[in-house]
Amino acid sequence: MSKVCFDCYNIGYIIGNNNRLICPKCYGENLRDIDDLLVGAIINFNEKGYETDFCCEGHLDNRNFYITFRNKIPNNMPNFLKKDNDNKTIRFGFSKNLFSQDFLNIRHSLCNSIYEWSKRVDENGNS
Repeated sequence: MSKVCFDCYNIGYIIGNNNRLICPKCYGENLRDIDDLLVGAIINFNEKGYETDFCCEGHLDNRNFYITFRNKIPNNMPNFLKKDNDNKTIRFGFSKNLFSQDFLNIRHSLCNSIYEWSKRVDENGNS
């Protein structure tokens, strides 16, 4: 899990007065926990105006990958992802029958694909 400043998109933090976590770059306090494999994609989406509210890369005990966007999902979403009815959340369902190492390998490939998609998306949602 990484701390990302959603004011300047810096990764990391320092401890300020009263033990508050602050960004060492802009000194803002708008820090959020982002799963490590999604940090690059989440920063890319937010920088391009596709604000995200929640995300999860999936874990061994909870094999549920998702990203929830605040307003809309960028166009040209990879076809292996599914949209929720709210048209704000994308998901990938991992098989519960995967062995741990297979799950980790697929999760890594999935997050790399999402990162590549996030790099191609422009401010108009096109990729």
